[in-house]
Amino acid sequence: RQCPQWWAMGRQLYENEPLFNEWIHLIDGEMTKINNGEWKLFKELIEKKTEQESRINDLNAAQPTLFAIQVALAALLISWNIYPPSIISHSAGDQAAAFVAARLSLEEAVRVVYHRLRLQNRNTRQGGRMLAVSMSEEEVENKLLKDIEHLVCITIVNSLRSLTISGDEIQQILSISYPNVFKARLRIENAFHYIKWIDLKLKKIYEAANVFLEISPHPVLAKSIRECYELTNQQQSSPLILPTLKRKENEQITLLPTKNYEEYFNDFLLYKFHLSPCWYESKDSSVQRLANRISIHPLLGIRQLNEQTSATWKSLININLLQYSFLKDHKIQDAILFPAVAYLDLATAACQQLLSPKEDDQTTATSNYF
Repeated sequence: RQCPQWWAMGRQLYENEPLFNEWIHLIDGEMTKINNGEWKLFKELIEKKTEQESRINDLNAAQPTLFAIQVALAALLISWNIYPPSIISHSAGDQAAAFVAARLSLEEAVRVVYHRLRLQNRNTRQGGRMLAVSMSEEEVENKLLKDIEHLVCITIVNSLRSLTISGDEIQQILSISYPNVFKARLRIENAFHYIKWIDLKLKKIYEAANVFLEISPHPVLAKSIRECYELTNQQQSSPLILPTLKRKENEQITLLPTKNYEEYFNDFLLYKFHLSPCWYESKDSSVQRLANRISIHPLLGIRQLNEQTSATWKSLININLLQYSFLKDHKIQDAILFPAVAYLDLATAACQQLLSPKEDDQTTATSNYF
């Protein structure tokens, strides 16, 4: 459908996805052949540096660039093993859909785009507007179009509560008659759409499918797809509707949910994980955890578990603290010295710890911890 376009659409994919890049150049080449180099799709789609420079909302730029984006997106999805069982086209998306469905060759599809534009350009100066409105077809025909059929007509029926009307001054008429109705003017220069048509085969498609992927630079049909699906299925279930791109959002991240992840992860071994307990703990962690379960000598401190062959302990002694204040009493000529008997006490305490049963055994530690 036309009007999801914006000036920088597809550029991130062009820069980061080689296949997308390849298709843009391929379509640009076909476009250049048929228009004799009058207009370069690549220049409009990729080279414009600012929104002010862009002519993306010009009818002559919008439809060819949308066609290129849709075809390149479809090629990228197919390379990810995403093949749709059915393809539904809407409005200006008809040519891209016909090519992807293999009903037209790329050359034929590009020719349709070119000649469709050529015929539409004959009416460029005749004016007219197109407006998307949230009204039913019955409301528009019986109320809005009453007495002004010569000015306005229904051109697109998107769903029960969404359609597009074409004509002169339609926005002003609608604003006066129905000020609270949602309306959005399509960003085009003149009304161009063919009259509405109905394909009864669509009902079968909506009955069979429950996942819809909108191939577009910005999602504009999600609400209409949902309404059509729920009508066909009598609201018994809800469809999954995925966008491919969103305006001004990272294109690769937006497209990522559509990927077939099984293609990348189907080789993983499926086995039952071992559920037996496995306790692993560093030596430092073991010392800290078991410190409050081992009786610590006030002067010896905590044993250090390291790679040294000899046993070592670490203790911080501050004689200004109450528990060490007794050391101040051992003085010789006003100099505080560590008592010799304290060294004997330290040696005795160290031997007791070395000869006592190990408390950091895995089983004991685990049972004590829990």
